[in-house]
Amino acid sequence: QHGLDSARVRLGAPHSQSAGGGSMAAAEVSPGGPKVSFLTDVEGNWEFLERFVEMSDALDMTAPPDASGAADIALRDGWHLVIGGDLCDKGGLVGGTVRVVRSCVALKKKYPDRVTIVLGNRDINKMRFTSELTLAQLENGRLERVPGPYWVAEPNRITPLMFLRGLSIEKYGSSLTDSMSVAQIGSCFNTIANRLRWILKETMGADGEMERRRRELALLGGDRRASIIIQEASSRGADGGSGEGDSDYGVPTAEVVASFTDCVKEGGFMRELLELGQLATIIGSTLFVHGGVVSICGVALGSVPGIDRSIYDVHEWVAELNRWYYTQLQDWINRPYWEDDDTTDLFGSRGGHDLMDYVVPGPRPSVVLGKHLTKSGMPKPLDEALTKQLNDAGIFRLCVGHTPHGTCPTVIKCPGFIPQPGNSRDGDWSTDPDRSHPHPYPPAGSPEPQCASGGLAGEGAVGAAGMPPAPAEGSAAVSVPPPAVSVLPPATARSGLGVPPAPVAPVASVVGRRPTVLETTPVLEIIMADTSYSDMKADDNRGKSVSEVQLFPDGRARICGRIADGRAIDYTLGPVRARIRHGEVAPPPLEAEMDLIGLREPMGARRS
Repeated sequence: QHGLDSARVRLGAPHSQSAGGGSMAAAEVSPGGPKVSFLTDVEGNWEFLERFVEMSDALDMTAPPDASGAADIALRDGWHLVIGGDLCDKGGLVGGTVRVVRSCVALKKKYPDRVTIVLGNRDINKMRFTSELTLAQLENGRLERVPGPYWVAEPNRITPLMFLRGLSIEKYGSSLTDSMSVAQIGSCFNTIANRLRWILKETMGADGEMERRRRELALLGGDRRASIIIQEASSRGADGGSGEGDSDYGVPTAEVVASFTDCVKEGGFMRELLELGQLATIIGSTLFVHGGVVSICGVALGSVPGIDRSIYDVHEWVAELNRWYYTQLQDWINRPYWEDDDTTDLFGSRGGHDLMDYVVPGPRPSVVLGKHLTKSGMPKPLDEALTKQLNDAGIFRLCVGHTPHGTCPTVIKCPGFIPQPGNSRDGDWSTDPDRSHPHPYPPAGSPEPQCASGGLAGEGAVGAAGMPPAPAEGSAAVSVPPPAVSVLPPATARSGLGVPPAPVAPVASVVGRRPTVLETTPVLEIIMADTSYSDMKADDNRGKSVSEVQLFPDGRARICGRIADGRAIDYTLGPVRARIRHGEVAPPPLEAEMDLIGLREPMGARRS
């Protein structure tokens, strides 16, 4: 990935005195790097993606979808696009998974260094098709033994046999169904199409996706009457039907099923998405993951499956987490089917199962399923220790999706730490407000960070936070590598998905002694950007709502778009700010600033 500028801590001149003594200064964190546009949780809704591109300052639609479903989208100069996951399922007016995923895959291939795809649970769980959607799973005698989804509580768990009984009741009634044997139910309903319907409805939260896919394939067929298809779909609602009796729009069921099974084969659009994606990325001072760094079952920050320690350095953690993802993906590519179709031991009996398990509810914390909400659904700030861990890595914003929660993105202010150059007990540090340091040192007594492993430039021993020790007075500058960026597969390795080596980062120079770090109470903003349930009265649960999160090199963040009633929103968050004290005094309260600039600018007026 391109080189990323380190976070910079800028200290203004003292402008007030605190009650406890010592002068106060405003501190702001500026990330540097490119302008970033954040798009997340499209969930197969082509109309939503069209609205997003139309209003975005970063993107332009230069050609509509071709026969394969891929539209030509241009990324404007100076912008980096981060796609936050969950590109597929559910859909909009007709269904749009094929068009959405193929268009985003084409965009990534067109701008490999300026588009980053962070994957969500809806993307990764499609790996299961290769082992679960096979004729071997339908063989006689196996129907009773195929379990329901193990991650669903048993009272709510639906097995394939239970699902087929439901179809039988719909067609024949409960009395006749009760008299039928398992073999009779199987002979009538145990088809690959119904197994797919069960997988989508009971294990992936995508009920009706088969019929939405049928209509999308009809639209892409060219010789079919698209206007009639759209009109019929609109009159029936975005969910459509899911039964055998639906019109086939000229697309037979076998072709629909093949669209799902082929999409995860070599060259398939979901396979390409998985090959080009990753679990986390850091750009400037912002961390991007699909869900969050904490979840109901624990802390995902620092946790990597298969590593029995928590990794303190966030850059090393991101690199290791992505490395684990690529290893699991390659295992799935090598072993896509069950080793034994009768297996009851899921782990190890098919390639990549650990990754499949990582994206379903369970006891293991996951960045894909993380949530920054309370049990009642209210925003929940990150605790101070985890905020400090992020700050120590130069991270002051966290952008996530996954959890729908309102009609526009939600911003959560969190506590944290800020380094305070000047008046250092450990030695002089320049008080120049533009002096920067790529990786703040932790205060005495804090947990010792782990050193970044591999890919580091420069020489010498590594001290706290993976940095070389401070030089003695009068010594020469110390070459300091900025934090390692997240790992992306190099272009030459994408086809084979070999685990890429850690990148060698460019070298920066820092002169001086370690700064004193005083506790304060900001410094983190969480931007939750999944608005897929913006309008529950609309057929697609979105209505007209669309929002874009933009991040700028000077530390500002802008949120713009439309809410459910069609009104435009456009407001700016200033650089992450804190109040710090010169001298050893009690930490002051948070003074965070947010500049609201409006519900006043028409969306169309922003485009040049």
